[in-house]
Amino acid sequence: MLTQIIQNEWRIAWRERQLSVLWLIIGGLLLFATFSGWENFQRIHHEREEAAQLMRQKWENQGDQNPHSSAHYGTYVYKPVSILHFLDPGIDKFAGVSLRLEGHVQHGLAFAAASEQSSLSRFGDLHTGLILQVLVPLLLIFVAFNSFQRERSSGALRLMFAQGIAPRSLLWGKIIAVWSMALALLLLVLLLSGVLALSQPQLSQGTDVWLRLLGMTSLYALYYFLISAMAVQLAAAIRQPALSLLSLLSIWVLSTVILPKVVAASAEQQKPLLGVMQFNEQMHEERDKGLNGHDPEDERSKRFERKILAKYGVDSLSKLPINYDGLLMQEDEYYGNAVWDKHFGLLNRDLRQQAQYVAWSSFINPFQALRNLSLSLANSDLYQHLHFQKAAEMYRRTLIRTLNEKMAYGGSKTGDWDWKVPEAWFSELRDFDYQAPAIARSLQQRSLELVAIAAWALLLILLLWMPWWKAERLL
Repeated sequence: MLTQIIQNEWRIAWRERQLSVLWLIIGGLLLFATFSGWENFQRIHHEREEAAQLMRQKWENQGDQNPHSSAHYGTYVYKPVSILHFLDPGIDKFAGVSLRLEGHVQHGLAFAAASEQSSLSRFGDLHTGLILQVLVPLLLIFVAFNSFQRERSSGALRLMFAQGIAPRSLLWGKIIAVWSMALALLLLVLLLSGVLALSQPQLSQGTDVWLRLLGMTSLYALYYFLISAMAVQLAAAIRQPALSLLSLLSIWVLSTVILPKVVAASAEQQKPLLGVMQFNEQMHEERDKGLNGHDPEDERSKRFERKILAKYGVDSLSKLPINYDGLLMQEDEYYGNAVWDKHFGLLNRDLRQQAQYVAWSSFINPFQALRNLSLSLANSDLYQHLHFQKAAEMYRRTLIRTLNEKMAYGGSKTGDWDWKVPEAWFSELRDFDYQAPAIARSLQQRSLELVAIAAWALLLILLLWMPWWKAERLL
């Protein structure tokens, strides 16, 4: 009987002209968004790869150079994009892509793509994730509503119950039918995504990519079950057609448009962030005046000078067997690193607290859980951005320390700013090689969302087993 209900729902869904047109439109949009997203991903990936190679070539071909001059000259690193970027690009467009690495200064990521676009960009780009998260659930709502409304008005629902169909079996059949329609679209997209990923094996990151793709398949499949169960039960419980459709559409608008914006604005009010100029001014002031505000840079330099002279047992910098300038610059780096750790640590703490605040809203709005988990699985969320920024900063510190130590212990003397190292030495320094977090790490940071979406699934299944589902209530 359950199989017959599912087959009948599929048959009727395709016979309805309006629904079949919607299926074709959304299916076409998914194919278009997937292919265009893949082309955009390839373009972005190659642009950043070429830019990174160009900067490395400039670094290796800078000629014989003083190490500290090279530290000031610096280099650039570029945030790589995950191969699943074409499914859900996340915050990449707004968070910046390039980071300058140089001595004495810690920069933030710059050149976000959204800053170079018109005001129309605030409406967002059409990408596969947006369609899967917003338009497909809307289609499922129309299918569920149409199913009950049609059978109520035609008397088919009364005839089914007269033939002995249990109300709960009818609900399960309709839920599975609606759910399977969404799974058909989902599998189409993800099979196509797998084929595209296989076409560029050099871009895939081993088994982690396939685990992430499998995770996204499971996530969207579970979410579509939530939508199917919710839509079918509401369509069954509310007999008035206008009120039923209005309720379903109101929930869709509330969950996908209103609540996310309200929660984001509330999170910003709960934990406001400093502006970029104020943030940089505070860092600059603490580097000059000290972390406690009473330890100026010149006094720190004098204390360090006395320490080095005592260490080597001499009474003047000219008598040191090493280059004091290199040591002093590295000491300044250590202090700057402490300032960076303090301020970026506070900033990252506030950003994570905002993210946690938003994550708790997943227990009210499962759409929030879906969106956050989708971003994490695509490696395009806030946590991945912070991970890259920290990795780049750690590389910068190692690079600058190596340059300063070369100047200090490489054979030059204090004040010898014309001393240079051969060009070949710069090629020996390790290039930046960013390793994105594995899927286990990404999901660990989204534990609240995982619990929330599982709780929603359990709740909707329990509602199906409540005793109020009787034939007379559904007619």
